[in-house]
Amino acid sequence: MDGFIKLFQDSYVLKTPFAGVWSGVFLITGKTNILIDSGASGEVVDTCVVPALAGLGLKTSDIAYLINTHSHGDHAGGNRRFLELSGRTTLAAFRPAADKIRDPLKYGRAIRLKYPENSPPPQSVLDGCTPGLVLDGEDMLADRLKLIPTPGHDSECVSLFDLQTGALYTGDALQGFGMVGAEGASGLAFIQYLSDYLSSLETVRRLDPACLVASHDYIPFGFLAADKREVSAVLDVCLFAVSSYRVLVRRELEAGCRNTAAIAKKVIKSFGAAVPEKLFMAMYTVDELIREYDLF
Repeated sequence: MDGFIKLFQDSYVLKTPFAGVWSGVFLITGKTNILIDSGASGEVVDTCVVPALAGLGLKTSDIAYLINTHSHGDHAGGNRRFLELSGRTTLAAFRPAADKIRDPLKYGRAIRLKYPENSPPPQSVLDGCTPGLVLDGEDMLADRLKLIPTPGHDSECVSLFDLQTGALYTGDALQGFGMVGAEGASGLAFIQYLSDYLSSLETVRRLDPACLVASHDYIPFGFLAADKREVSAVLDVCLFAVSSYRVLVRRELEAGCRNTAAIAKKVIKSFGAAVPEKLFMAMYTVDELIREYDLF
């Protein structure tokens, strides 16, 4: 992969490889250097993150803090290796994520084992480590990043609001119509907690950030909303995606179909997308919509 790409002022993105797509590692430099997410593995740290830092004249030991947007492997898989190499970096964690970051393999396996026939094999290696600093929602990191809880994609998702640039680093919190090229998504967002997801959209709208920076390319806007008009458009699309899913899932339920995988396939095909081999991410979203339908 290429090195860090400048986003604005003293902020950069590194697009690290993960399962045929890319996962963002973000660097904020200045008085205190901060890394947001670490890539999918120790190998990614060695082959991508370290050389990219060197390209900016930095070493791992120059990074004061590493913090994760959430505990999924493509965001936290490089934590242990990065800390080993640095010897000086403090791993900061949002409190709801701390236990998962200590043992990400346990939680990563649980996500896939919910739908074993529609998931890749459970992960066998995903190193965890103990945070050196645990923070709560609205807490500040290095007097610059404010932690904004944005659950929905998973329970521990947090977005990081840069008070200096006005940028909000959302990780996977804002899903649009799903990740571009993601195995298991293809037009369907990956939402494990629907009511929390909708609340998070409102949280971001009230925050009114200057721009949004996501950890992957999401349909249809990619990973960057460059100004407030684009931020508003992204939030509108996220809401419209959920509304679209509701209509399509309701049709299947009212036609008598209760099979989650079958409904997921129908929804994906309705967007003209190819049905992926593994449906587990789409199935989480469909099950949340079925649950919502049953409640009302």
